[in-house]
Amino acid sequence: MRRTQGLRPLSQAEIERALRQPPYGIADFRGQRVSDWVPKDVRQAQAPAADSADALWALVRLWSGTAGRPPRTRQYWTGLAEAAREAPLTTPAETFGAPEPTAPSPVPEYDLDQLGEREFGRLVRLLARAEAGEPVAVDHTEPNGPSLPDGHEVAVCFVRPTAWSGTRIPVAWLAELAADLGSRGIPAHRVLVCTNLPGTPDSEAGLRPPHDDTPRARQLATRELRGLRIWHQKDVRARLHAHPELRRLYAGFVTPIDTPTQVGEFLDGVAAGTTARLAQSPIDTPTRVSEFLDGVAAGMTARLVHAHTATELLSDQWVRLGQAGAEGDRQRLSLGTVAIDLEATTPAPDTEVTVQSARFVIERGDHMLRPSSRPKEAGLLDVALIGGPGQGKSTLGQLICQAYRVSLLGKDDSVYLSSSTRVLLHALRNDLSAAGIPLPRVRRWPIRIALHDFANHLATGGDRSILRYLTSRIGRQLNGRLGTERLEQWLAHWPWFLVLDGLDEVASPEVREDVMMAIEDFLLHVRQLDADHLILATTRPQGYRGEFHVGDFQQLRLSPLSPEAARHYAQRLADARHADDPEMRRAVVARFGEAAQQPNTARLMSSPLQVTIMSLLVERRTRMPQNRFELFEAYYSTIYAREVDKPGETGRLLAEHKGHIDWMHQYVGLTLQSRAGQAGELDSVMPEWELRQRSRTRMVEETEDPSQAADLAPQLLDAATERLVLLVAPEAGQVGFEVRSLQEFMAAKALISGPEADILPRLQQLAGRPDWHHTWLLAAAGIFSQRPHLRDGLLAVLRDADTEDRVAMTLRPGLSLAAALVEDDLARAHPRHHRLLLAHACEALDGPMNPTFQGIAQILVTAADRSDGAAEIVLRAAARAVRSRGTSLLTGLALLQRWVLTDGDSRHTVAGLVDRTMAALDTSTRAAVVAWDRTGHTAFEAFGVQALQHYRVLGHESLGPVLAEHDRSAAELVESFDVTVDRVAVSGAELRVLGVAPPPTSDTDLMTAIAEAVEAQPLTSWPLASQLRSWLAASALLLQDGQAPPRVQGIN
Repeated sequence: MRRTQGLRPLSQAEIERALRQPPYGIADFRGQRVSDWVPKDVRQAQAPAADSADALWALVRLWSGTAGRPPRTRQYWTGLAEAAREAPLTTPAETFGAPEPTAPSPVPEYDLDQLGEREFGRLVRLLARAEAGEPVAVDHTEPNGPSLPDGHEVAVCFVRPTAWSGTRIPVAWLAELAADLGSRGIPAHRVLVCTNLPGTPDSEAGLRPPHDDTPRARQLATRELRGLRIWHQKDVRARLHAHPELRRLYAGFVTPIDTPTQVGEFLDGVAAGTTARLAQSPIDTPTRVSEFLDGVAAGMTARLVHAHTATELLSDQWVRLGQAGAEGDRQRLSLGTVAIDLEATTPAPDTEVTVQSARFVIERGDHMLRPSSRPKEAGLLDVALIGGPGQGKSTLGQLICQAYRVSLLGKDDSVYLSSSTRVLLHALRNDLSAAGIPLPRVRRWPIRIALHDFANHLATGGDRSILRYLTSRIGRQLNGRLGTERLEQWLAHWPWFLVLDGLDEVASPEVREDVMMAIEDFLLHVRQLDADHLILATTRPQGYRGEFHVGDFQQLRLSPLSPEAARHYAQRLADARHADDPEMRRAVVARFGEAAQQPNTARLMSSPLQVTIMSLLVERRTRMPQNRFELFEAYYSTIYAREVDKPGETGRLLAEHKGHIDWMHQYVGLTLQSRAGQAGELDSVMPEWELRQRSRTRMVEETEDPSQAADLAPQLLDAATERLVLLVAPEAGQVGFEVRSLQEFMAAKALISGPEADILPRLQQLAGRPDWHHTWLLAAAGIFSQRPHLRDGLLAVLRDADTEDRVAMTLRPGLSLAAALVEDDLARAHPRHHRLLLAHACEALDGPMNPTFQGIAQILVTAADRSDGAAEIVLRAAARAVRSRGTSLLTGLALLQRWVLTDGDSRHTVAGLVDRTMAALDTSTRAAVVAWDRTGHTAFEAFGVQALQHYRVLGHESLGPVLAEHDRSAAELVESFDVTVDRVAVSGAELRVLGVAPPPTSDTDLMTAIAEAVEAQPLTSWPLASQLRSWLAASALLLQDGQAPPRVQGIN
């Protein structure tokens, strides 16, 4: 080992002197032999072979600490020193010459092609530095113009493996390289060229012969490039094998995993690397031994992980709602056959960019994501996916997990997999390719946590540790063979992909806080482990308070399906559902296309769930639904009619007792929706015994015959769960809805049933509840469809919700609901109601900016572009806002900025209004506006608009020179503000734009004071007004926790 570093070997006397010094302090060499410490087969200790001096010296350092209590003799140390001196060593290589591995085992065929350009360059830099012992620069060159970095002891030139065909570097490129070196005075011996190209199989390391034998080629090889070193695929693999720490670092990229044992064997080698490292530094026994054993444990755990991955691949292959929409034998829809990537937007400097969600997440995971390997200039790593009901958040996470499983399990023909697994693996690989979703380069281990399940685990007294929760869950699948310590070691060794699905389904603020604390603890733990991890968190926007902080998570917002994407998805559904019936397939696609041409039905095709339901409806119906309530009602009716038409006793029961079956669904929907907002309740399922008991009680009330009720109630429950399959049993003894939107629809049906006098007060009670948001909108759509005489009363409920108290006057829950109804275009066929709803939504421009305004602004702009009448209403409201000199000025500008970028007829009028507004501002106000614009993209997740400082104002080319005069005041605006209302008793408090907000409060007096503080802020205090409003919204949720659930006569 010392020879490889250019040092002379130690003499026996020097060895003894070293062993007498700390930390060993050996004074007496008696009574032991080397065989007492070194096993006859060193491989049993997970170390390199015994003929390596490096390995023996590593064992000296290891065992002197772990088993050194008995005295050791001179014979022991002399024999060990002789073994080290006599062990054969290869001739010391040049700095970048042929590799000199420390272990004689064959070099595996590490999959370097998985690295990609960026990670290959990083690996080359680390390998070169490990061998040269000095900093190395990497240059990613193109074949049409190599360039090398100057000023380094060694310059490394990385040639991309996909640049050329063939197996070796073309002579033409080498000629360019020679010319470049000569022109810049860089000697060839300073240059190392690394490539994934395999070269010639039997060639030695170093410069390969050129493809041709022309005099020019020979001249290049012998003169201009004399001393140049080239690492081909074989050389990079050998050096990677010689450095176990780098093998561990890149395990998820390069590990060959064609069998379930290969990952384990690969990681077992970590122990050898750890041992070699121990030989370089004093031993700290507990730490060093645990590092050694980490590699062994990871190898053992790898086999369990492989088995778990194969099991999850099979269990996660079906898409939700497939079973409910199936015919005959209830065929289920395979996730792969209907997979599509979903479009989303994400903030970027001064704009928004559109991405394909699955591709974006997978490509994010194709890089090394260990905290220690993350460049300082790197952006956000983890991803928060935000989307509305039915937009496919959970399915997307499920799909990405399947992609990682395909990558992790390796070849389709592995004999270590069952035949069904091999078939599915092959099919998924093809399906993902057809959907344009790439296979991950990094073979991360995918794990999905449904947060409502985790919340239920906490509500029943479960451990708050996510790692122990996963150990318990996975351990049940593996018969308890995976412990927490092993899972933690695996987390430290191998890359992970973790999906935290459905934060919005944790409705109780108290339970949500517990869930987020557990997530924060887990994130801290994985960073301390330096784990290579990627997290995808999903949530609806309603009730989302930025728990997945923008400083840690990049925000992705799912976009509505475009008409083309909706038709493409419908085509995939038809191909999957009617694979054996081409005529039906063509008919369904044609009818769907006709429905998509109608404005009223096209609006109901903006999410994968809606397209799935609509594709089922066009098979049986001629009239299509006009709003979301009618869409779900038609789906339920279609499924019900199909089952009633089937012969047999169950069909007869369904036909004769439809009222009770309807009640059963509404009761479960309303009960589960009510429990979702209550701490300590299981919010996604209810005990089956509870439903059976309540169903029997209702049957007794209906029939007044307890004996008949006892017989009939269980039959109807079985018919509902086994034939209609909207109610399912996710676990034995439990009942719930497989799709949450169906639960919300049934709860909405319950809300608008019973005596009419109770309906509107019930909706007013729930108007400010984020956990009831989607249910409330469905109920409103039901009123427009089924109870038209209550429409005016419904709009009055929205107004009353905004004036209930001082806090409501600031948060405006009715306004948010009005905007959502405008987005649904619910009242399009009723112009008067549509104008009233739009005018109500426009009042959002009268208050301070807040994070939720982004969505409202888009709703208003979209509505304005649909009709001239709507555009006039919105433009008038925006003009009123920008004439203000309060915080509503910024709100109005935010709307106009978004509007001016559209293709609508009003964009020129809007641009003129922005120019006139900016020109009329005084200098201090303009500075505050520009300061807002500079920080708004970070604080409020971007508006995707042109930066205001680029507008020409008052003879200046831009606002830049104007702002320069006010840099100090603008910076102070962004930094912090004092509360300006005396009633807020927080002396000396400062709130930062991106700081951590104070914890929410349930003190109603304090909340009222905060509401007044929001309204009192001047324009220059816009960050404070926005922060206070967000804090107020969070506090309002605490007051709702524990509120009595809505009561519906005849339901609950």
